[in-house]
Amino acid sequence: MIDQEHSRTKYFRSFAGYKHPVVPQDEVSLRDAKRLATYYEAVFNTAGRLVKFIKHLRQTDTTGEYWIKAFSEVYVYWDNGSVKRRTFQVDGHTDQVWEFDKKRTRWTDYIDGFCHRWFGSVKKDAEPSLAEKSLLFHEQVTELEQTLLAACNTSKRDAHWARQTTTELVQSFREVILQMDPYEAPLICAAGLGMEEVQFFQGFDDPPPNLFGILLEQLGDFKKLIVFPRIDFDDQAKAWAQQSELGAVLATPVMGSDGNNLIEVFTVFLLLQSEPNSEQVAVMNSLVRRFAILMQLIVNQAGIAELYESRRDL
Repeated sequence: MIDQEHSRTKYFRSFAGYKHPVVPQDEVSLRDAKRLATYYEAVFNTAGRLVKFIKHLRQTDTTGEYWIKAFSEVYVYWDNGSVKRRTFQVDGHTDQVWEFDKKRTRWTDYIDGFCHRWFGSVKKDAEPSLAEKSLLFHEQVTELEQTLLAACNTSKRDAHWARQTTTELVQSFREVILQMDPYEAPLICAAGLGMEEVQFFQGFDDPPPNLFGILLEQLGDFKKLIVFPRIDFDDQAKAWAQQSELGAVLATPVMGSDGNNLIEVFTVFLLLQSEPNSEQVAVMNSLVRRFAILMQLIVNQAGIAELYESRRDL
């Protein structure tokens, strides 16, 4: 086995988890990491291989604000660099351990099991096709739905629950998108139109400055399914999109009840740096719509007031 000595620690906003070891994404300083709702700590050995990966989650309750470890992954390697052992750790739970031989492909057991269930055999290719990825993504969102439904039945559904659940859901959804394109830096934002201003919702990413004002100016509303700002906007707004590194915006409404009718409460936005092709648009749009349904469940359980925060500068 190779030397497991730790050589350095880095911090990241997100990661791609379609293979193991996972691939950390969007490196930040520790100072900037602790300004986020969630960040990831990656420890590398002297050979530059990831040996420990930790998800840190900000928590807030009556005692104040603090950080917890949501989970950690520990990797041990063979001398050829392939993973020998993967250990998944969550405080209060028994460690999950996977052992691999030297010829192990980079597919995780989860993906192998998924492919066996859907396609009748374990994949041997380096990566799945887009069609197979689509099924995998929807399987992951289904698991998110099951987790959220369980949380609705077992947790006190107050402001703390709503914001924490939203934050976790946003991060999980981001990880699904990163599996489609590990080089993306997706932002998941939410806003609604109030009487005098755009309403911003907590638990989501902060959008680029002036995003919602420009969308309203260019489109008149938020209802267009997908927008390519560098193509669809006027020259001045195209320049803004280029500077903001904004290649595509996918939007879908979150519905809720006003006591009598089902109404549009706010809109969820998926912001991408690149311009996805037609196949990617179809998959991402379907995923965004399913994500909006999960948000609708949170709203109906806790109420919109638990997510709303007035922000005039967006």
